[in-house]
Amino acid sequence: SRATLDGRDSLMNCLYSMLDFRDLKRPAPQPFRTYERMLDNVTSLERELDKIKSALEAAEIDRTLQVAQLERCLAVCKEIAFPETAETPKTIADNLAKFTELLSSLEKSIKEIIEDVEAKKRLLRSDSLLKAERSLWILFYADAARLKKSVIDLGERIRAEQEKSQY
Repeated sequence: SRATLDGRDSLMNCLYSMLDFRDLKRPAPQPFRTYERMLDNVTSLERELDKIKSALEAAEIDRTLQVAQLERCLAVCKEIAFPETAETPKTIADNLAKFTELLSSLEKSIKEIIEDVEAKKRLLRSDSLLKAERSLWILFYADAARLKKSVIDLGERIRAEQEKSQY
C-alpha cells in the first residue's frame, strides 16, 4: 500500500484539498500528498468540530438560563400589571378616570408652584434692597475684601441719607 496519493486519482486529490485547511502556523504544502497528512487533517477537523459543539452547548445552556430569567421577569411584570384580582373593564376604566383626575390635579399644582416661583423671581429682580442683600450674602462666602468694601460703601450711603433727611 502506498503512503502517497496518486496524482491521477482526482477524487482523493479533491478530498485532500478540501481537508487541507492550513492555518498560518503550518508550513507550506508538502511536495507529496500523503494519506497520513490527510488523516492528520481529518483529526484536526474533528477537534475543531468538538470545540464548536462544546461552544454551542455552552451557548445553549446560557440561552436556556436567559430564557428562564426572562420568563421569571415576565411573570413578575404580568403580576404587577394584572394582579390576581381579576379587574373588569369597568374597574379599569374607573381606575383610569381616577388616574386622569389625579394627573390633572398634579398638573394644576405644578402650574401654581411655577407661577409662585416666577412671581418670587420678579420680586427679587425688582427689589434693590434684596438684590444688595443677595450680593452681600454671596460676597460673605466668596470674597471677604469686597464684602468689607461693600459694607463700608453701604454705611457711607446710609450716613449720607441720614444727613440728607436731617436738613
